[in-house]
Amino acid sequence: QSTRQQLSEYFRTGVFSGSSGVLSGSAYGIQGDIEAEEAAPAGEMGEEIGLRRAAAETLEALNKLAKIDPQTRVMLKNVIVKVTEEGLLVQILDGGAEMSFDRSSSALKPALIEVLEQLGPILARLENKIQIQGHTDAKPFPEGSGRSNWGLSFERADQARAVLIHAGLQESRISGVYAFGPSRLLLPNDPYAAANRRLTLLAVRRSRDKEIQAATDAVRKLTTDQLDKQHLDAKPDETKPAEAKPGDAAHGDTKPHEEAPKHEAPKAPAPHDAPKHDEHH
Repeated sequence: QSTRQQLSEYFRTGVFSGSSGVLSGSAYGIQGDIEAEEAAPAGEMGEEIGLRRAAAETLEALNKLAKIDPQTRVMLKNVIVKVTEEGLLVQILDGGAEMSFDRSSSALKPALIEVLEQLGPILARLENKIQIQGHTDAKPFPEGSGRSNWGLSFERADQARAVLIHAGLQESRISGVYAFGPSRLLLPNDPYAAANRRLTLLAVRRSRDKEIQAATDAVRKLTTDQLDKQHLDAKPDETKPAEAKPGDAAHGDTKPHEEAPKHEAPKAPAPHDAPKHDEHH
């Protein structure tokens, strides 16, 4: 089927051809919200159907995983799959049972690793760039521990990056690994809530990725221009002294850059050179 026919079928039935997954939900509590808010522009229909197909495949794969793994089934109640204006968004919340990672630890739990291994091949089939984001709650580390929620959120996101690559996602497709720490709480009115501890995967829409790239290029250019200016300002003056023109001598006939002739004081006559006097007056 053509892209237009597939998208039309989705709007009519809520199911993509070739996929057994219904797009609006999950039997195991996975929070799927893939309903189209509005029709995609004609030029973006291919990308739109690709994102929604990936969302459907994600729900289907996680449902299958839940059937065979009771531990993962519990964790999947805290997985959110959603197509947004930013792209395909998958959020994996800790959920309070520490199913994703232990408190203050960057090590990923087996159930979370299994979910990421299911997502790797699905994301690999998309053409979109992938962002991996780490988030924590607002509870600070003890003073003097040398650790921070910023570092912890990056470590968890980077661990997820390694699992996704091992599962088949090309490293070149990852546009960034981001540490948000407690700066983007899912539940800002409950800053210590377990749901704030989460991993977020985002397959970025190409239009949005171009905006990000343009902003990045602009910052890079400003930085490069500033470094070039600092380099020029610090560079020593290597200009050569101007050559003197004829007639520019400062004193007498002394030429520029030419030493004046040395004048030696007259020597006193040696004793044997003293004049002789006539003995007769």
